[in-house]
Amino acid sequence: MTSLSLENYSDPKKIWIECFDDIEINDNSILEFILTHPDFSRFASLLHLAKIENILNDTSTYKTIFIVPNEYFPNDFSPYIDIMTARSIVKSCIINNEVTFDTLKNYSKSVLQTSMHGYNLTICYNKDTDIITIVNNNSHVISPNPIKTTNGIIYIIDKILP
Repeated sequence: MTSLSLENYSDPKKIWIECFDDIEINDNSILEFILTHPDFSRFASLLHLAKIENILNDTSTYKTIFIVPNEYFPNDFSPYIDIMTARSIVKSCIINNEVTFDTLKNYSKSVLQTSMHGYNLTICYNKDTDIITIVNNNSHVISPNPIKTTNGIIYIIDKILP
């Protein structure tokens, strides 16, 4: 995947559909994928600040993570947040098992436990529009196919959680 520019697209979500269609990465961990793609540098910085990168590099357990590319990070997001806030944000994006796209689509509404104790994600699938929504913050999965890594699955979303 190359670095992306939104200037040639009237709909920013379209760029992710074109760039991530049918991508399957089998030789990188979730962490390696995030760190090697410049479009996720802001999320990588958040991971570094949270000091929990090892969770996403561990290949002994599978995880599912919902991440936001740089273009969708809030402009007012402070790089000077404290470590506990950073950890809460990152852990709210991680499910401690592998959740396939088919699993999400087979349920009209799913509740998934995140790595942050007591925080669940409520996921809805709309069959008419073929859109998966995270109800908690009304974000949407913007890549039609999840990215598979050696230790889990990555979904690209359009708003940071929680």
